Amino acid sequence: MKPRFFERIARTYRKEQWDVVLRPLLSIWYSCAQQTGNMELSVQLLLEMLGHGESRDRLLPFYL
Repeated sequence: MKPRFFERIARTYRKEQWDVVLRPLLSIWYSCAQQTGNMELSVQLLLEMLGHGESRDRLLPFYL
């Protein structure tokens, strides 16, 4: 999927404060960023997910 798709959808979810649907989107986007080798975006998304209360244990498998 193209990063612009994720950017557009995430912007709307953030604006509307739809955290329940934003978290899974960030997780999928993070996985895609890692698979494409985009480390800068991966770190940004990882930090945002941590800011939304994702536990370190839940994120660790994605990071390895």
